Amino acid sequence: MLPQYDAQSTAIVCNEVPKAIGDLYRLYIVLVFSQKPIVTGSFSVQNLPVMFDMLAFFAGDRQALADKHRQSSMSVHPPLIWRRVWS
Repeated sequence: MLPQYDAQSTAIVCNEVPKAIGDLYRLYIVLVFSQKPIVTGSFSVQNLPVMFDMLAFFAGDRQALADKHRQSSMSVHPPLIWRRVWS
């Protein structure tokens, strides 16, 4: 809601949900309450496709997400530990 910021981060800690879905929950909260581009990341390789599905759902479909995506960065945390590469 702060106009001086061009993007919204999902940098919140969700202690009220299980850790396994913490990254999904924080993305959901931002998708519901913000119209700004999102800086986000996935905590697990398993949740990454679900996060893309969520972004596509809120965009309308995968084509709408590709045409005008809201997510500005999809990073891993901690870096360089995943063995799969997602395209």
